[in-house]
Amino acid sequence: MKLKTLATATVLSTGLLLSSVTGATAAETATTTSTTTSTYTADLAAYKVALTQYRIAVVTQQITYRAVMEKYRTDWAAAVQKNVGAWQLEMDKWHQARTAWAAKIAPLTAAFKVAIAKADSDYLAAKASATTQDQHKAAIAAHTVAMSAARTAYKAAVTALGTAPVKPIKPAALVKPVAPVEPVAPVKPVAPVKPQRK
Repeated sequence: MKLKTLATATVLSTGLLLSSVTGATAAETATTTSTTTSTYTADLAAYKVALTQYRIAVVTQQITYRAVMEKYRTDWAAAVQKNVGAWQLEMDKWHQARTAWAAKIAPLTAAFKVAIAKADSDYLAAKASATTQDQHKAAIAAHTVAMSAARTAYKAAVTALGTAPVKPIKPAALVKPVAPVEPVAPVKPVAPVKPQRK
């Protein structure tokens, strides 16, 4: 009877001990899980805020860079136009002056060609009728004089027109500035790791 009573007491004592240990472990697990979940929730909230700030930074950076590049292109185009603009105006004036000059030269050139043609024609006629060396020499001399007179008359007429229009010198090309460097993209935040349920 005493042995049975002792055995029963031992079983009850062991059961109570196991129950106590299991309860403590469960309580500890529940506390850990609660703490982990709470931390994750806070981290997730912070991540969402950081993600929004990241997206704002990306869009703002893109807008700013586009504006900088547009200004760079506009400034460069304006600089090029300023550099060659005055020269282009002078070129237009030169073309007009050149056309006017050519119109004045044309009749002088035509008259010179007529004089040369007459000198050649007179020589050929004299050559055809020449029968002696002296007549040939005289024909050649007359042709030389006529040619010289035609050239002298042409040069004098051209000189009387004044100085021919001088083509404007094109300005040296500008050195293109270095384009703005695209900024480094913002660092995207990393999402927190969701805890596993036990």
